[in-house]
Amino acid sequence: MVIFLNHFNNKEQPVWAYTYNKKTDQALHVSLNSILSILGTVARICVLIPVTKGLGQLKWVWFAEKERVLTDFDKFEAATRGLTGSAMLMWRLRGRHFAAIGALAMMLALGFDAFVQNLVTYYVAYEPNSGVGAYIGGTVTVYSAVGAWNSAVNSVDRRMKADVMASLLDVDASTKQPSYYCDTGNCTWTQYATLSVCSHCADLTPQLVKNCTFGETGPYLAADGGSCSYTLPSGLSIGGDGPYISHVVSIMNTSMEPVVYTNYTAEQRLGLVQSISAFDAIFVNDTSPVVASECVLVPCVQSLNTTVRTVDPLYSLGSSDTVNYTEMVLEVWEGFNTDETTSALVLEPPASDLHGITRGQIFNLTAASTRAIQSYISFTLDALVRCNGPDYYRYESGSTAAGASSAPDASEAIYNRALSNCGENVTDKNICAIQAIADAMTKSIRDTGFWDSNASPGQGWTSGDSLRPVSK
Repeated sequence: MVIFLNHFNNKEQPVWAYTYNKKTDQALHVSLNSILSILGTVARICVLIPVTKGLGQLKWVWFAEKERVLTDFDKFEAATRGLTGSAMLMWRLRGRHFAAIGALAMMLALGFDAFVQNLVTYYVAYEPNSGVGAYIGGTVTVYSAVGAWNSAVNSVDRRMKADVMASLLDVDASTKQPSYYCDTGNCTWTQYATLSVCSHCADLTPQLVKNCTFGETGPYLAADGGSCSYTLPSGLSIGGDGPYISHVVSIMNTSMEPVVYTNYTAEQRLGLVQSISAFDAIFVNDTSPVVASECVLVPCVQSLNTTVRTVDPLYSLGSSDTVNYTEMVLEVWEGFNTDETTSALVLEPPASDLHGITRGQIFNLTAASTRAIQSYISFTLDALVRCNGPDYYRYESGSTAAGASSAPDASEAIYNRALSNCGENVTDKNICAIQAIADAMTKSIRDTGFWDSNASPGQGWTSGDSLRPVSK
């Protein structure tokens, strides 16, 4: 039994088959527990035979020592047949005779099978499944996708535009997940690097300057609340002059000079957004919960580990609620510079096998794609929200340019965004939205390998390990 268990320890459960009429793979449906039960029964018999023989001999020794009552003879005979007889003999001998050990052995033998079954415990382990695919959007070193020509620059690629709007509308968690293919529903991709978009945000609320006019009254403005405006050092402001003015309760601007992120040049940035908002406010007054922030979007390179686990193995495998998608960022590199020849933004991170970076590997955001993204961010996030009364909000673009048509939709989505989807301790929906936009843009960049049918490993998608659940 020890040899048998040691042979199958930490190994996949065996499947025994037989050949019948020249047909193979006919399963026997015999488990390890079945074999153990058989071995346990044999072992128990091997133990009980000498015990019963020994009790038979000790019976005569018991009577040879001195005169005994004849009922003791029945007790010895009963002890060789089961639990009750063994218990009666134990009580009669009071442990003062060697035969008591045999009676005890008979009693313990009844629990032998149960303990044998507990010798085996099973657990599920995941092992590589050879010959099965596992691919994910990653290892993107060049992003050159653009949309149609629009005035002086290309528009942003339609897929990126769709991903950004989906992220603002809180469609679902998949808006930040790249496309992937996982045959088994359990896959891992380790230590790979890809071109990405990173966001950084700073709280500017302490720098707001409040200017209030008290004493005015109106249907939505208390006299002691005042009519207030809140202004940043850059000149950006919200509020109004009185209770009947169509107050600006939220504004986002993409043309102001940076207050915090001065370390990024205009060429290195994909977008700079300053915002002031009084969420859920009708008019801005002295007690309004006003928040302000500055966010920057920049190209970056991320080194990642990714895991996909199927929540219920009965479901098919894909980007859905039945799949648990987790991603760990190992390292991030920034500091893209403009290539003098192509005007593209390029970066060569230090080579590292631990991060999936090879020597001389250059990550490139082409000039046309850079300008398209910068233009899209500049128009889409230049927006404001006005309020004329309860449930009467107007979402407007801050620009009249043709590319600003999506700004009102973006403004409405951000202003009404659910904070519950923004993580802990986040009170500014604008910061939450910028982070979602960075994730959506990263997804679009990583998905380029899936758009291109000719893409291969290292040119858009990354191969990984497809794992299958194994019961051991």
